[in-house]
Amino acid sequence: MFHKFKHLIFTMVNKIKEDKKLIENVDYYTISGKIVFTEKFLKERGKCCNNNCKHCPYESK
Repeated sequence: MFHKFKHLIFTMVNKIKEDKKLIENVDYYTISGKIVFTEKFLKERGKCCNNNCKHCPYESK
């Protein structure tokens, strides 16, 4: 299960990088090699992805 989640995040990050240049410590930061999106970035994304992001500004559905 974790492998699928890790792949999903990797794919999402690569797609986002193609569309918009991500700025470290503004759009995301890393902890122990894991990417953590900031609330600013998630608000700009416009919707909840239901992955229980640490800084999600939306209510999970």
